[in-house]
Amino acid sequence: MHYQQLQQNSPNIKCQYAQHEEMPCIYICIDSNCKKKKIACFRCFQEEEYHQNHQGITIEEFNQKVHYRLENINKLLSTLKTFQEKNAEFNKLIAGQVDYAKKLIMEGEKYQQIRELQKEEKIHFYFRLDQDHYAPYLQQQIDKIIQIIQKISKLSKINFQFEYNEEDINKIKNNVINKFREKKEKEYLIEELKKKSIIDYQQMLNVKVSPEAYYYDAIIELNKGLKQCPTNCNLISLKCTCLTNLKQVEKAIQFNEYAFQINQNDETVLLFRAKLKMEAEEYDECIKLYDLATEPNKYLAYYKCISLLFILVDSLKKQQRVVEFEKFQNECLKLFGNEFMKNYKTHEVGSGQIKSQQLPSQLQW
Repeated sequence: MHYQQLQQNSPNIKCQYAQHEEMPCIYICIDSNCKKKKIACFRCFQEEEYHQNHQGITIEEFNQKVHYRLENINKLLSTLKTFQEKNAEFNKLIAGQVDYAKKLIMEGEKYQQIRELQKEEKIHFYFRLDQDHYAPYLQQQIDKIIQIIQKISKLSKINFQFEYNEEDINKIKNNVINKFREKKEKEYLIEELKKKSIIDYQQMLNVKVSPEAYYYDAIIELNKGLKQCPTNCNLISLKCTCLTNLKQVEKAIQFNEYAFQINQNDETVLLFRAKLKMEAEEYDECIKLYDLATEPNKYLAYYKCISLLFILVDSLKKQQRVVEFEKFQNECLKLFGNEFMKNYKTHEVGSGQIKSQQLPSQLQW
């Protein structure tokens, strides 16, 4: 969000300190140790007497963060209430299974005594089965639930801060990126070999690419990192890319939604989300993603440009959209330089099964 927009959208609060000449207060101090007034102006963050060296963000950004946090916590509350209801049912089921297990134990112990066994007219069907589908399966599932409960209990004691090795995470991320690069290099080499008049088939065989293998290997690698830190957005976004290229788009969408809930400002999450919104022709939603990035992002700017142009085709407020597009186009030129439009033309939108979009001919630059 840029400064002029912030001034327009923020409440008209003036700084009360005389030497600050009633500057607009568009920032909020979020420093945990700060005891001073939270809402402040730009100069407040420059002076030691007030908020110098404190962590601050704009009121607009803070409201945005609160909005998404409330969305997440409301979803959690709904899930927790559902779990409480289901847990009451589950506890009844468990109580019934406890009684049933005790009954089976008593039956089995009787069968182990010959004199008691002689008295029996009918053997319980559980002890007549060739295979035990009941006890091992139920035990396995209950063990999984216990492990999850123990994990959540342990994490709740440390405020859900995951313990992981940053070097390991970075190594995994780099390994996956290198796999993608290796795949592209081999694909390029195969294309070059095809262009030759005489093709060396043995050489072709040596560099043959199996795309699925690359992505499956990458997912195995990424899962190792996500086991350490299940909320690492970079790893989740890389996994989304792999799943999409394996034609598992629905799974990719679910993971992107999860990552977006974790961090609505992460550029890797926003970029993949922009592709999804473009594919679904949700252009207004795609436009909003550019403003969520902490810093101006060239590729998100590409998506915003495309969305604005597509909207222009059928928009009832065409003139308003034209002004919006031209204003944003000029903003991009200032931020990213004169090469922006040239680079935009060659930018490929889409990943894997997410189709590339073609601009209407009348809106081509």
